Amino acid sequence: MEQTEYHSRTAKTVAALLCAVFLPLMLIMTAILCMADAAAEHNRSAVTACFDTAVAIPASADITFREHIFQMRDCFAVLDSAAGELEVPEDVPPLDTTLVKSLFYWLNYGNESVRLSEEQAASFVACFVRFEERTREVERTEDPGEDRPEDPEPTPPPEEESEQEPEPVTETYQAAIPLMELPDIFQNLANHLNRSIDLQTQSGCLEIYYMVRYGEASRGGATDELIDILIDGESEYIGGAAGSPFAEDWRGHVTCEFGNGHRGIDLAFPTGTPIRAVASGTVVLARYGHYSYGNYLVIDHGGGVTTLYAHCSALTVATGQTVSAGQVIARVGSTGNSTGSHLHLEVKQNGTLVNPRTFIS
Repeated sequence: MEQTEYHSRTAKTVAALLCAVFLPLMLIMTAILCMADAAAEHNRSAVTACFDTAVAIPASADITFREHIFQMRDCFAVLDSAAGELEVPEDVPPLDTTLVKSLFYWLNYGNESVRLSEEQAASFVACFVRFEERTREVERTEDPGEDRPEDPEPTPPPEEESEQEPEPVTETYQAAIPLMELPDIFQNLANHLNRSIDLQTQSGCLEIYYMVRYGEASRGGATDELIDILIDGESEYIGGAAGSPFAEDWRGHVTCEFGNGHRGIDLAFPTGTPIRAVASGTVVLARYGHYSYGNYLVIDHGGGVTTLYAHCSALTVATGQTVSAGQVIARVGSTGNSTGSHLHLEVKQNGTLVNPRTFIS
């Protein structure tokens, strides 16, 4: 009896000590997460205020914050004006000015002062297009200042003779063709700004774009809805025969199977091990710091097939980049909600998760 009471008191003492040790740590972690949420909400508020001039900036807002919002709005107006000066042909997609302003925002937000002249805006917008010489027909117009002899008694035309339409004339002009490949845009911007734009900065630029363009679909690092928006579900499958995400056989490295709430399979490999694209396709999403997936990317293989690679220590490709089967796209890590170094691999077919074992070889 005494021994039982002793063990009971010991257990309570140990529990109390554990609470004393870990409770402060838990509170600290909660505080950090709350601060992160508050910072994220602040960033969303700043983005909304910059892109939507109808949003009123609270009078209680920090004066530096208010000034920066107004400066960014002014810059956006100049960028819109510069984009409107471009002659984009009707047979090509229009210039995505939301993308232009999103990249400008990320590359400049936080600077002490953000100013943009008309010339600077035109140079920035030019990074999103290529120019080619085209011809077009326009109506001939008479120069109103041209001196013509007056005819005191003009002869009226015969009644049966109708007015002839002026013949059109052909002129050449510089057509602005919007670039469809993100890597080309970022390379142009790097050349224009005379600085490198690393993969993580590119990802940050696109996060702003997703936030403005797709709203709730990107809020809080959402994945499924955003992927469904970004992939081309009507395209044909271009992935070819699917292979292994690693140079060696993966079968002996599975630590968690697909199913029972697990969206893919987990493959344990040392941190830094190169991860390879299991099939050819286009990177439609490359994100850093997701609360669950950590650093991850998604490849669209066409035909409604996508693969997702999560918890990476590093991503070696960017959104919009075309990759080949077997190409190194990332490195194994333990970022996000992870308990050890591994690759979490997901495969989707027409928006439905399938067992990766049925796809990779």
